[in-house]
Amino acid sequence: MFSEKTRPRGTKRYWMILPVLLAALLLCAAKRETELTVALFPYVPDEARFQQKIEAAWNELHPEVELNFVSWDCYLEDPAEDLDVFVYDAIYLHDFLEKGYLLPIPEESIRDIDDFFPSALSACRSDGITYALPQLLCTNLLYAWEGDTELRDVKNVYELYELIGEADSGAGLLVPLPDAVTLPLWYLEVKTDLDQSYSETFVYPDGEDLDPKAMEILNMIQEMADDASAAASDGARQTPRSARFADGCGRAFIGYSEDMYNMGGKEEKMVFHRLSLSEGDDIPMMYADIASVNAKISDDKREYALELLNVLTGRETLKAIFSPSDKDQSPQYLLGARASIFDELAEDYPIYGRLKTLVSDPACRIITLRPSGRDIIAKGVEVFSPLLPAWQAA
Repeated sequence: MFSEKTRPRGTKRYWMILPVLLAALLLCAAKRETELTVALFPYVPDEARFQQKIEAAWNELHPEVELNFVSWDCYLEDPAEDLDVFVYDAIYLHDFLEKGYLLPIPEESIRDIDDFFPSALSACRSDGITYALPQLLCTNLLYAWEGDTELRDVKNVYELYELIGEADSGAGLLVPLPDAVTLPLWYLEVKTDLDQSYSETFVYPDGEDLDPKAMEILNMIQEMADDASAAASDGARQTPRSARFADGCGRAFIGYSEDMYNMGGKEEKMVFHRLSLSEGDDIPMMYADIASVNAKISDDKREYALELLNVLTGRETLKAIFSPSDKDQSPQYLLGARASIFDELAEDYPIYGRLKTLVSDPACRIITLRPSGRDIIAKGVEVFSPLLPAWQAA
């Protein structure tokens, strides 16, 4: 050990300022250790790209705050107390609000609020208070080849059935196999078109009281389903139905806009539009993925979390996510909740101009359920689960 006399010159001064340096280092470390726990919506074509682009945009603003991405599925469970920011299906907004999970969002903290589609922003509010910001929209579309003039003019499921009916394998309708949640949601959409109105307080009846007309329409869709639809589950990471359709399997395909991501450029030779699930007019329904801040978030994180909502739903972030890494690739064809995204992407990918026409329809309604989306869906699962085996064998 050095004695007081033999300590090198300047060492005494060093030991005097050491506590100050340590305090500064600890303060910086504490800032770096601040983190937000974030859950993104998992059902997107490229979840890793979502995380990468969001993290890059965030680090430009707040490199001192780390984003800790975790897995969470709104269809399976409620948000945990330590989940600071989360993206979920708007079906559950009123449910989460009733349970005290959602922090009110001051309107002055929302960037470019007028750029959101009005229907999407409206679905994030309750009693005039905003509790979420919309990120993505989603709706079912009927796809056909541009040269199929008969299918191009199809307006409803009955007209589609007349053309396809119980078609031979390879000439039918490619349609996703429903699961315990999506089948009751299909019923809800059919009932909306039959009734020509949508109700947030929709209630599933017991099995014996299901609307026979609605069940007839679901059975028609099942009969049109091509054998290729049952060839593999989309969740099994096998060839998606959209890719099989692009390769010439089936005469028509029902899916989301993002399914074009797997069509290998052939989507440019296709037409797509919404389809009424009754003989009446189509009531344009959309699902929305929305982002909220946990009401239990600590005070020191609250402003960061509100800022992160703007990043998650911002035009530049979503444009970066949707755009391909290579110009020769297709975009993800996801539907952002901001109008400007479509205008900018349409410059390079004209299909986005056609998509904007669909989502900007003032008649569009976002599917939300109250008072409890969780309870309403649970009832639907209970009613429709016995019917699933027949669909899996379609």
